[in-house]
Amino acid sequence: MIAWASALFGFRPLRVFFWLVAALFAFGGAVHAANMLSLSGFDWSSSPVLWRALDVVFLVLNATVVLGVIFRSGWAVIAFLLAAGLQVALYGGPLAAQFGTTPENAAAVRNLLYLSLALLGLFVGLVLLRTRYRQRQP
Repeated sequence: MIAWASALFGFRPLRVFFWLVAALFAFGGAVHAANMLSLSGFDWSSSPVLWRALDVVFLVLNATVVLGVIFRSGWAVIAFLLAAGLQVALYGGPLAAQFGTTPENAAAVRNLLYLSLALLGLFVGLVLLRTRYRQRQP
């Protein structure tokens, strides 16, 4: 799995895609770090345990994606798929109400869900394009 994921960096469109993903995930990691340092407008220690746990999980996944892209490691792809899949499961499932406690939070959760779905869709499309491109090569 890691070998397959690492090989994806050999296809320029996927490499560009992952640099854009790394930029988005670097921003997301900064947001999670700000949350953990109580710099984002609320006291992190008094937030729900689920929120705190997910801040830690997503900070680790975001950092793995960013560092993985820099070093062209397959772990970037695996961490991206885990993070995006987890966001779709959390924000598109029955737990979504726990994150959308205000209208602003609900809108942010919806936007994160749409972004994750779009990134996953684009990733799948690029992997299929890579497969098609490789089949055409003699």
